[in-house]
Amino acid sequence: MDKLAESIGENMRREFMATAAAVLMLNGAAPEASAQTSGSLLLSETFAEETVTDSGFQPLGAACLTGAAAGNGSVVGDCAAYQNGPVPIVGETPGYLQLTDSRGARTGGIVYNNPLPGNGGLQVTFEQYQYGGTGADGISFFLVDGSADLESTGAYGGSLGYAQRGGDSGVRAGYLGVGLDAYGNYAVDFEGRGTGCPEDQRAPDEYQVYDRPPNNVTLRGPGNGTDRYCYLAGTGTTEATGTDPDGNTLYGSSLPGDLHVDTTDPESAKRTVRLTVSEDEFPTVTVEADFNDGNGFQQVLQTTMTSPVPPTYKFGFAASTGSDDDVHLIRNVEVRSLVALAELNLVKQVYRPDGSAPPERYNVGDNVVYQYVVTNTGTSPLTDVEVDDSVFGPVTCPSTELAPAGDEDSTMTCTVDYAIRDSDIRDGKIVNTAVAEGEHGGGDRIESPEAEVSIDVDSPSLSMSKTVSQPAADPGDSLTYEITATNTGVGELSNATFTDDLSKVLAGAEYNGDAQASTGNVAVSGETLTWTGSLPEGESTMVTYSVVVADGFAGTLNNRISSEAPGSNCPTDEPTADGCTAETVVEDQPGPGPDPDPSPDPGPEPEPDPDPTDRSDDSPDDKETLAVTGAPSASVLLGGMALIIAGVLLLWAVRRNLPSD
Repeated sequence: MDKLAESIGENMRREFMATAAAVLMLNGAAPEASAQTSGSLLLSETFAEETVTDSGFQPLGAACLTGAAAGNGSVVGDCAAYQNGPVPIVGETPGYLQLTDSRGARTGGIVYNNPLPGNGGLQVTFEQYQYGGTGADGISFFLVDGSADLESTGAYGGSLGYAQRGGDSGVRAGYLGVGLDAYGNYAVDFEGRGTGCPEDQRAPDEYQVYDRPPNNVTLRGPGNGTDRYCYLAGTGTTEATGTDPDGNTLYGSSLPGDLHVDTTDPESAKRTVRLTVSEDEFPTVTVEADFNDGNGFQQVLQTTMTSPVPPTYKFGFAASTGSDDDVHLIRNVEVRSLVALAELNLVKQVYRPDGSAPPERYNVGDNVVYQYVVTNTGTSPLTDVEVDDSVFGPVTCPSTELAPAGDEDSTMTCTVDYAIRDSDIRDGKIVNTAVAEGEHGGGDRIESPEAEVSIDVDSPSLSMSKTVSQPAADPGDSLTYEITATNTGVGELSNATFTDDLSKVLAGAEYNGDAQASTGNVAVSGETLTWTGSLPEGESTMVTYSVVVADGFAGTLNNRISSEAPGSNCPTDEPTADGCTAETVVEDQPGPGPDPDPSPDPGPEPEPDPDPTDRSDDSPDDKETLAVTGAPSASVLLGGMALIIAGVLLLWAVRRNLPSD
């Protein structure tokens, strides 16, 4: 009786919601549903025909094309090996993409491994069918970062091919996983789902182990490997509605219709899903569903992502069965931008094939592969398509033609594999733009808007300065030189070197052989001093050495430092920048010589000093007095000599007149 009451109550609830929706529609308001976008068509694949020719699609596991015949060249093979349950007839069109038949423990998926532009938002519409079995597990649709290679799904079972499960990885570079979950386990943080997620991105506490909300749409967020894929939002409630045959608690759902339909006719199980991802950096995600009940699209979920949107997307579908099962089909997939894109659209991104997070900072010498996703959103083909990059190039494209919008060849991915150079770096970043061009059949050239990518690069910067102990010196003086080099950039400066040109110093001085460095190694060979070593961010080295000025040298001692290290302020080709040189001027030292100002006229004879020993009043600046005191005049000398000669003659005359003995 309790189960009957629950069933009646659930039916009344659904009838009430359907009636309310109908009333809203009569009043001109579609209940919480948004209109189909008028943005640009990016991809259209019905899966209803005999072949799928777009090589971007890669079928996995049991996925097959029901309308295909063996050997018809379709990218997706025929379904002859998967015929359990009320599956569509093999080879009959319009057909479906069959992910699984109703055999237990079956998995199947399909991924689209060509990136589609995400710069205008995204709207994806598709039909999904779950029927013919006992209602398990469900279907997932997922978006991944288009810079990664998408060649497989994630774990199956309750993870629906998107999230991780135990030690099995989730889908590579996952961004958003939509679980159309008939069984209900996708909403449960069990089997490792949601590992590493914050508390506000956890499934409701009531959903434990096998307790679950069947008939539920759940969104899970970004993840890679076995980390995250966090619970974002779901239509499951925390109100218990009963138990399953194993005694596990079942919880309710706010969906206005059923995902699984107990039927053998696929058309009666059709449910059309529309997923909208806004063009914002942190986009708003809206899920709408048309339950084929006459009420049209109804919004069932909406949330805002807490991770920034990737520049491009790839996508996929997956389904699985367990001990319970269902037939799972997909048809009429259409992908559009949310806002109209330029006729020739270009998105640039860094290629990360394994889906790992990009490094926070790159290093000089690292190889970076850039991808350029070029899309024709117009109705006519384009020829002579090429991409020009402001920094890197040449850009290699797989073709020079693009098909009209929506065709399989309307988008292509061009590449550049580039080794980062120091000259590319500006303020710790490499920022560059690219432009795509193409030509209409009539010869008119069109150009895409610019696409820009910025990456952070470790950019150590060697800032150097040099000083000398004396700006002026005499022969025989000792001069000491001091060089300081500091890593003022970001990241370690490895295996750096700088040199000091000593040629113009050693021409007039002798090196004392005493060079030393606080860190690293310094040596002098010939006329060059060289330092080598590594400097962590913010660290410095100091180099000192000395010379003695040679006797008899006069002139300028000039030397300079230079380095080819990243960010050097004394580059080799411009070593004379401020702080890179040191100069000392050596004055000529003259020997003794004549009086600098001899007087040809000695002038009047000075009065004799009455007390030649008393010089207390003499002024040191009285040059005239000093000259008289220190040098007798010529007239005094001549007079003295005449007196001496006269005396000698007189003495000689007297002696001649004396009598002899």
